[in-house]
Amino acid sequence: KYLKSIYSVSLLFSSASEQSVKECFVGIISSHGEEGIVFGSDGSAVRLAQIYSCFSGKAMEDKSKVFFVQACRGAGLDEGVEVETDSSLEQDDNVSELLSIPIDTAVMYATSPGYAAFMHPLGSVLIQTLCELLEKEGGPGLEITTLLTRLNHRVAYTFLSRGKRFGGKKQMPCFATRCTREVFPFVGRRAEDSSFSFTATKLIQEPTRSRKASIS
Repeated sequence: KYLKSIYSVSLLFSSASEQSVKECFVGIISSHGEEGIVFGSDGSAVRLAQIYSCFSGKAMEDKSKVFFVQACRGAGLDEGVEVETDSSLEQDDNVSELLSIPIDTAVMYATSPGYAAFMHPLGSVLIQTLCELLEKEGGPGLEITTLLTRLNHRVAYTFLSRGKRFGGKKQMPCFATRCTREVFPFVGRRAEDSSFSFTATKLIQEPTRSRKASIS
């Protein structure tokens, strides 16, 4: 579902956190954003820390949680070189958000702090690449840190933006983990469920509204 207001987002994730899952909860958040927040369709800012906190309750305390966050974390454009920043305020905000991530949770961000994440009418580079990895032989059986590391590598070294305005820019995803055990969120799904499909094209065609090429 598309994110709406702070109130509706709280209800949505609170409800999801109370649902019964066998071993692992996987959530995908796709929206426009800035560092530490994503925007609802009404323009309201929702803190990611607020979303993560929903999964600290008893229903999820012994389950693994994985989040994929497709959203900008700033307005910076990655030229493909290392850039050092010196901002104690941004560092404090980043630390606060990281501390809000529950135990046994991994969070994959589309881009590094302060940078923009690219989006295309056919889908974002992060989610498209994730789908490609999960459709390959052995992909669904990867442990989460291995899967996310491969996702990092694939996006960082194969993606290059196009167009007059943003052409030639790169994107460097990153992830944070507080997992205390190995997690295999997608292993065995094809064997257990013959209807299971993680096809990128199908996922992209589900929304009925049109989308313009942009950074998110």
